[in-house]
Amino acid sequence: MQTKTILCIAVLALGVSVPVVRADCPYDHLLVGQDEGTLFLNTSQLYRHGKADWSASPDPYGQQYYEFTEMYGGGYIRVEPGFSQNNDPTYALNGARGVDYNILLERVYATPGLELFDDLMTSILVSDGALFVLSDCANHHVHMRYYLRDGSDPTLPYAVSYRLKDETGTYADSEVYTVNLGAVPESDWGACHVDRFEVIGNLAGTAVDEFDDGVLNPWSLADQEATVIESGGWLTLSQPGEPGVGVLLAPGGVEIVEEFCFVETSANPGGAFPVVDGGGDFTATSRWGSTTPATNMICNMNLDCDSGDGQNDISLGIANFEPAVAEAFGVPSGLAVIMMQDSGESASRVLAAVSISESDIIDDILIRLAFDDAANEISGAFSPNGGATFQSPVGFVFSANLGAAWDKKWEVGAALFSVPHPPTAGDADLDGDVDLDDFVALKSNFGTGATWAEGDFDGDNDVDLSDFVILKNNFGVTATH
Repeated sequence: MQTKTILCIAVLALGVSVPVVRADCPYDHLLVGQDEGTLFLNTSQLYRHGKADWSASPDPYGQQYYEFTEMYGGGYIRVEPGFSQNNDPTYALNGARGVDYNILLERVYATPGLELFDDLMTSILVSDGALFVLSDCANHHVHMRYYLRDGSDPTLPYAVSYRLKDETGTYADSEVYTVNLGAVPESDWGACHVDRFEVIGNLAGTAVDEFDDGVLNPWSLADQEATVIESGGWLTLSQPGEPGVGVLLAPGGVEIVEEFCFVETSANPGGAFPVVDGGGDFTATSRWGSTTPATNMICNMNLDCDSGDGQNDISLGIANFEPAVAEAFGVPSGLAVIMMQDSGESASRVLAAVSISESDIIDDILIRLAFDDAANEISGAFSPNGGATFQSPVGFVFSANLGAAWDKKWEVGAALFSVPHPPTAGDADLDGDVDLDDFVALKSNFGTGATWAEGDFDGDNDVDLSDFVILKNNFGVTATH
């Protein structure tokens, strides 16, 4: 791979005003840092200036992509987000730049037609896998130019995915981070149906909402990010009105785009269903329809219990994932009940996942979170038969000190995931080709494996002859993305 050094200076190029590089730079940046020895990008500024005219009509975080601006002389450009240093001492890089670490920026993927330039409008990162040296820039501060040639359609979705590497080996590679430009990728949404939500115990006492009055209750309008209809006793969540978009990661750097919507269960500060650490035990239950989620969709209930750090949100839901998306989560493909914890600066982590079959679902699905106040434990359970019995599999428990300062908000919501550039079938190590390394992975796990990395390319949770045939048919193929 060829390494390219960015020149970190400001100029006027092709009629585009380039901002001066300075500590108080007003433009959006992905902030370079490390967390317990692994590189990561803080995305707190991402899409802050999504609209092309944000300086004239500021609308911070009004959309989850960056619009292009037409250039004098032809073509379209966007001058943010760039990169800069994370100055939070907790996440700052330790040592001397260029000595103790040397941070490289890798282009993992870019939509065909999207070109990348540095501050001098010099073409950089011209192909997937190309690198340039961020550590040659003071404070890792640089402005990127995202460019479409004349004749391109700037309203189509474009994306570029980045990963950080440390040439010295001091820090482990980061996850992959994707920036959306032009438009948010379209996805085929299904719908989730919920008709009951209740919290019993803690400070709530007994609080129940049943969606059977034909209108949306005031609390269900709080922070609404979904297309929501109440009809026939069911609250239907479908696609987002103004979608939230995030990125999850499969092993080897295949990014998974997440679109999510939710309806917050309280319009009042402190919540209509307040719960606090020290307020006693509680159970929270939501009843979802018996129709399974659409492919790559999850319908869930979320306890938003931030204490200002985004570390403690807990969600429980039923998902229906294809193999590539399931691999990103480390969960079984197909139908599964999944319990997750939001881990703040880095990706959410799965606490537990349980496979279920469609034949198991004989009535509405109930999902339940229970809090043991004395032990500071949250456990998850689900019922596929309308609440006649609940299943609480071993390990389906979260145990931690949740702290006293919770946000005390409940949400019911849905999320849809997609793979912008699916891995080539047979590419076990996700390095972009199907070769001997992938054959060795399959051979080593033949008869015992159950994941993509182990050779399960057809998503049936085993590694067998059908997976070998897939690898054989694609042997030598290199991904075109």
